[in-house]
Amino acid sequence: MTTERSEETTNSDLDEEFILKGNQPAVATTTADRIVVDAGAGTGKTTTMVARIEALLEAETVTPDEILVLTFANKAAHGAIDRLTDSLSGTDAFDIDAYTYHSFCYGILREYAYAVGMSPDFELLTDDRQRAIIGSIHDSLTFTHTTPERATAADLTKFIETFRNAGIGPDTIEETLPDPALVSQLATIVRELKQTADQQFGADSEGSLAFRSKNGHPRLVKRLERFKNVLSYQRSLIDTSDPFGEHVQTYLSHCLSIVETLITVLPDKNDDWSRVPSGLFGTWSGVHGASLKDTKQTPISRLDSLLELFARAHTFCAGYRQYEQVLTERDAIDYAGLIRRTTELLESDLGTDICDRYTHIFCDEFQDTDSAQLSLVAALSAEQSVFVIGDADQAIYEWRGADPTNITDIASVFPTIEPMELDLNFRSYQPILDLSNALPGSTKTLQSTRGTAPNSVLTVSADREKPIQASQVSSTVSNLLTGGFEDIETHNLGDIAILVRQNYEADLICAALADDSIPYTRSGGTRDSMPVGITTLLAYLRVLVDPTDDRSLIRVLKLVYRIPDSDIRILARQEETVISGLREAIDSLSHPDRATRALNDITELTELRRSSSLSALYGTLCTQTKIKWTFTDRDRALIPALESRIDAFSDTATDGRLTAGFIRYLDDPTALESARTVDSDAGEKSENAVDVMTVHQAKGLDFPVVLLPFLGPSWAPPPSFNLWRDTSDWSVLEQFCKGSLEAPLIESLSDTAAAEQWRVLHVAITRARDRLVLFGNSETHATVHASALDPLLPTGIEWSHGGASVDTWAAVSDAIESLTQTEAVGAEADTDHHIDTAKTEQEDHKGAVTDITTAVEVARKQTPEQITWYDGSTVSADRAISEIRSLTRSIKDGTISIHDSQTETRYNAVPSQVTRSDSLPRIHSHTALETFGDCSRKHYLDHVVYGISDPVATDSETDDSVPWQEVGTLFHHVAEDAYWRSLTTQPQWNDACDRLAREHGLQSAVPHAKQCIERYFQSEVTEWELKAVEVPFSLDHLAERSGADAVTGYIDAVYKNIDDELVVLDYKSTDGDRSLETSYQLVLYLLAADARFSEQVAGAGYLSLGASGPTCTVFDRQSLLAQIPSLMEQLSKATNSTYHSTTPGTHCRYCPHRSLGCGPADDEPL
Repeated sequence: MTTERSEETTNSDLDEEFILKGNQPAVATTTADRIVVDAGAGTGKTTTMVARIEALLEAETVTPDEILVLTFANKAAHGAIDRLTDSLSGTDAFDIDAYTYHSFCYGILREYAYAVGMSPDFELLTDDRQRAIIGSIHDSLTFTHTTPERATAADLTKFIETFRNAGIGPDTIEETLPDPALVSQLATIVRELKQTADQQFGADSEGSLAFRSKNGHPRLVKRLERFKNVLSYQRSLIDTSDPFGEHVQTYLSHCLSIVETLITVLPDKNDDWSRVPSGLFGTWSGVHGASLKDTKQTPISRLDSLLELFARAHTFCAGYRQYEQVLTERDAIDYAGLIRRTTELLESDLGTDICDRYTHIFCDEFQDTDSAQLSLVAALSAEQSVFVIGDADQAIYEWRGADPTNITDIASVFPTIEPMELDLNFRSYQPILDLSNALPGSTKTLQSTRGTAPNSVLTVSADREKPIQASQVSSTVSNLLTGGFEDIETHNLGDIAILVRQNYEADLICAALADDSIPYTRSGGTRDSMPVGITTLLAYLRVLVDPTDDRSLIRVLKLVYRIPDSDIRILARQEETVISGLREAIDSLSHPDRATRALNDITELTELRRSSSLSALYGTLCTQTKIKWTFTDRDRALIPALESRIDAFSDTATDGRLTAGFIRYLDDPTALESARTVDSDAGEKSENAVDVMTVHQAKGLDFPVVLLPFLGPSWAPPPSFNLWRDTSDWSVLEQFCKGSLEAPLIESLSDTAAAEQWRVLHVAITRARDRLVLFGNSETHATVHASALDPLLPTGIEWSHGGASVDTWAAVSDAIESLTQTEAVGAEADTDHHIDTAKTEQEDHKGAVTDITTAVEVARKQTPEQITWYDGSTVSADRAISEIRSLTRSIKDGTISIHDSQTETRYNAVPSQVTRSDSLPRIHSHTALETFGDCSRKHYLDHVVYGISDPVATDSETDDSVPWQEVGTLFHHVAEDAYWRSLTTQPQWNDACDRLAREHGLQSAVPHAKQCIERYFQSEVTEWELKAVEVPFSLDHLAERSGADAVTGYIDAVYKNIDDELVVLDYKSTDGDRSLETSYQLVLYLLAADARFSEQVAGAGYLSLGASGPTCTVFDRQSLLAQIPSLMEQLSKATNSTYHSTTPGTHCRYCPHRSLGCGPADDEPL
């Protein structure tokens, strides 16, 4: 057998080739026709699959064109071919068909389109086009059972995607759902019960405080008796002729038992239990979040949420039918349809012709397939040999539709399939594997070829507060880099990865690393403003995908082809879309030659998009349009990263062609700013920085050192108490339709989700090769723990208040305790590179597992009296300052030698000889400056690292809040569209408002946006002449003087007033203007307009369109220019904002980061 390399070693520094080991030869050479291989982490899955293909070809029992390899991404398919190319002669590897599931189906349906009743030129719906279609359908629905605000277009999109992927049609859903009248009756009963509970026990009632007062026990019991009577009466009203009504009545009987138990036990409980009755049966609020913090579901919330789910489903079934009708009318297909229609074709009489092309089917990473893909493989492999490989312990995508049982229960589809296993791990030391083996959910026992090593598992009993824990992680990294831990060798920056579950946790880690001057790279990154030239390129790409995208096309015409505004307005007025006007009205333009060139380029490139690869299309676009001539220096600095992302992109359905999905992938400013190519679902390793990424991004990678912080009850939370109101999760109804869920109010629905979280932890642990560092804490803030509430539940209830247990720190601690009391067994390769099965290595884990909590805390809190240079020598702080000053003078005088080796190694600010590639860009706007004026930490989180905001509560019964940000966005879209189309009347603006809201998913903002439109037409501004809209600017001279990377923004509008003066206006959809003392918006706009227009701008101001408007306030030029000194000071300060500086105040009430605890408490005066 030809020597091969383990799949995982391609991601490490273990590059030596070796002969297949352990069970790999048996898998590669078995004579069984159908095989399923459960291949553990680091066991060489792809290597083994490639070796089997090679063995088949060497035996000459099959030709390359008879082999089909199915993967999830083009990159994986091409990677398999590359591996085969290394070991096969000639062009054999290229004769093997390797596809993603979607691209395989796409090609088959093109070939057999007429057979399935479609044209070969059928339309494959892009995500944007699908969203527009569903948005239009959503607008036409009648909301009898719910409201558009509680059942949005995004909800409908997820509903359709979920049930189309599951192969469940609207008829089946409606047959499964309870009668709408019953759902409505039950919803009324729930509202009555919650209202009664709020009155008796709520935060504003005497009942919530009764237990704390004298004679409180009898008073609270009396209120519970009242609630029990109401509950009993409401239960008696339920129509039990419907099975679901009977199920709800039974459930409310259980709730009566809970109330009775409360009446019995409350007198013996402490004061903290005063919130329990309202928490279990009333409206959930902040007071419950404090006392019942780890309670994830309550008796009333399960019923309320299930009814809400059913109500939305009743409404959405009509939308589902309309969507399927639109697909038929357009001769279109979506991604779910690709798989389903191909499966139907394979099961028809024509299926034999397709299946006979192949004798062997290979399926990689099968644990990530869904039910539709399993059916496809079954239909494709009726008589073919089948090789399925995956890892049941790495099934971590169930939340988006994957079905892990596809690999564990595959014998139900292929009864004769032979199970085999790969459990010899080439990656990690044995103690790391033993820890993973010992955790809940592990299905196999991995053995290492590398044996054991001291200090391979390190533990830190971390602080409960996550910001402090992040600093503990950073201190640990610092010590690993500098050799600060006794008996633990020094590591390089590129050795270390920190894996987290949630993006906001990555934000905390990155902030701590930055504070300690440790270079890091954040996979996925954060978002920032994109420079003008790159934005224009993205607009051109959007036009090629959707020529009717007027906003993008207008930008291209203005900035690439220099077509004047007057001509663009003509084009916008001529036809329904600008592209139509371009085709019909060129002769009426002042610059027909430019418009002709634009039309020819767009037409040719649109045709080229259908037949060429993405890289080829990009090259032609740049050469033909000269678009790079519009790039600034900042744009040009990003070109290498941009082109690297283009080369790396693979589309799962269209074989690498331009799609809306690619444009969203490319539109990642931070990834470009840091010159990295990061896929949203896959991280990449850095050579000279610490990697920070989520566990899902790390799947498929490995690192010498892995740090796992934030282990504990919140590391992998179970479904929340409002599970069914989660608009991205329809799994409950899907199970109900399939018959796998009979009693949703009774049965536990957390077990499946919890099992996946244990698998996520398994994936995280098995990324480590040499050293694993675990940080955790099992403490919670709850005063009444969820586990203390569970005894209230009667025996008929299967769920628990806290959901299925996923306390990762407790599980890790238990596993480590068991490891240190047992012996480790490791397999070691002999000198011939084969496993000597008779030889085992037995060592005590003592020394392999080490608690470094004390060492980490000492390092974190220590104030160093000396500075350690990178070469290991130390010097006092005074001496260091003296030497730095000396070096500074040498630099200033030009006498320092850049070839001084001592200087190059000794005076590094961090233990690295590379320039930090992760410098966070400081790109200022007026909004960023105002945020900094409120609080440095908020500025750092919102405009530097772009931290994730706290979750917004969605469980209140009535949410009358107005989405003002969306209202403002929609009004700005309308105002811009009106400028280009010369829309001059209020009805025209209202029509544009409806159209643009559908296109951008802003329907909830329409009523208030139309009120702004009405006020706009009541203002004096309608008598002024509009000269320009949405003018982008970049004030480079301000950025250079303040040390920022850029100062950017967009001017809303530039007018000529009745005095024939240029005036800049900013539209406000709410009342109140910003004062010149607190906002630099207008002076920035004035400076930007001065740079753009030859005529001097007279002033700038606001047009306020709130309820008390319209109000137009304009400040004169001199008043605004007087702000420049303070503007420069504020820019300089904002360039140096930090996470550690906070300014509590009234703004904290609306801060999206209140969970950090840096603002006043809710009950403190602001």
